[in-house]
Amino acid sequence: SPITAAVQSSAREDKARARDKYRHPVETLEFFGVKPDSKVVELWPGGGLWYTSILAPLLKDSGQLVLAASADAYWVDKAKAGLEANAETWGTNIEFALVDSPEASLTADGTADFVLTFRNAHNMIGRESVKYWFAASFKALKPGGVFGVTDHRAKEGSAAAADPKSGYVTEAAVIKLAQEAGF
Repeated sequence: SPITAAVQSSAREDKARARDKYRHPVETLEFFGVKPDSKVVELWPGGGLWYTSILAPLLKDSGQLVLAASADAYWVDKAKAGLEANAETWGTNIEFALVDSPEASLTADGTADFVLTFRNAHNMIGRESVKYWFAASFKALKPGGVFGVTDHRAKEGSAAAADPKSGYVTEAAVIKLAQEAGF
């Protein structure tokens, strides 16, 4: 499949490939329904650009990738370095969206097939900005578009669920935020 080919891309580092058995990128992207001609916004791609290194080659020829994060110099520098180092494999049809205010957009309203965030909801929750990240995601999606969130799931009522720094988040907390944003 095209997703499998992207996961096996030579642009991915060996240490990233070693995490495939834990993160299940082929199954995750197939579950969300991502196709090579999709427009995908990746929220908070992170310094490692782990999913970016899969999404970019997948979408290179007929899709569109938008990397959206706050204007953190480390993240922007890391993403631009990744683009430069992998231009042949990733292509150049990648946009950046810096989202630092409630008025900011991820991309033109109603144009994204997918807004995806991987292992970030637990970092967003507890920040005031989480509300505008979710709202911007809702506005970016086409009717019927997919807001895909993966994260470490905390059991409702557990110590991890009560600790905002645990790295875990309850499904109910994410659903509540999404519903408040219009989903």
